[in-house]
Amino acid sequence: MAAPVAIRDDAAADERKRALIRQMIGPNLNDDEIDLLIGIAGHLGLDLVKGQMFGSKWGDRFTYGPTVKGLRVLAFRTGEYVGLDEIEYRGERTDRGITHPISATAHGYRLVGGVSRQFSYTAFWDECAPRDPRRFAASPYSSKPFTMMAVRAEGGMLSRAFPDVMASFSGDVDDVEAPDETAPAPSAEPVVATIDRNIAKLSDRLTRDQQEAMMSAAIEFGVEGIYPVDPEQNPGTQRWSEIVSAINTAYRARDLPAADMKIQRDGRLNPGEIFNVIMALPTEPDDEQEGGA
Repeated sequence: MAAPVAIRDDAAADERKRALIRQMIGPNLNDDEIDLLIGIAGHLGLDLVKGQMFGSKWGDRFTYGPTVKGLRVLAFRTGEYVGLDEIEYRGERTDRGITHPISATAHGYRLVGGVSRQFSYTAFWDECAPRDPRRFAASPYSSKPFTMMAVRAEGGMLSRAFPDVMASFSGDVDDVEAPDETAPAPSAEPVVATIDRNIAKLSDRLTRDQQEAMMSAAIEFGVEGIYPVDPEQNPGTQRWSEIVSAINTAYRARDLPAADMKIQRDGRLNPGEIFNVIMALPTEPDDEQEGGA
């Protein structure tokens, strides 16, 4: 008698894939939008997990396209991209305690008819950095302003140099790797849940007690990116999406499969499940133990 053949549950596999992409890219994206991203990324040979595409929604507006990482991949594949000069920063100013460049310019080169042509793009701080204080504090512009301006300048330059690449996407140069600008605006109150305090949405912030508890667990299990409450900011707590991202990074660093955080389709999650996922991480081995006695 022939051995039974195992049948793969494609529906379950697809749902796990959607859940992973949703956690990493956009907790407010629906299944159709996630499937569209997966399909386009597969067609172009871009890797969503490596951050080579973005998908974001502001209200009913869904935009998608390659991040600057994805643009680099697509540009090099043409065989016509011949390099990028050092980013040129012009001027400095201090706003909200952050010293940043006033502008950043990228110069890159593409072969056009066999001749190297220069393409340039200038990104301006006042047009790129989030204006809302809370969104700014939660964005990478507040921690790495020069890097973010370089990203915006390079993304703009690549979009100009390779318009044929960008023509297939709904986004434009200002959408390239700028999820902080297209994410839903934060709630005015630092509330984790409006109905049930045991349920949180990825777009909501932790309570102070939850943040302190998460920080303690993060220290014990070596999870980077979870911070203590900041008494100088209001609200001084992180978003659940940042906690989820930090945990995913810790799992990837240990070559572990993505953790199941029981995130529901509407973006809700149970804080207790998040604690369990952190505590399920293996602790980092000591250098002395690795080297032997």
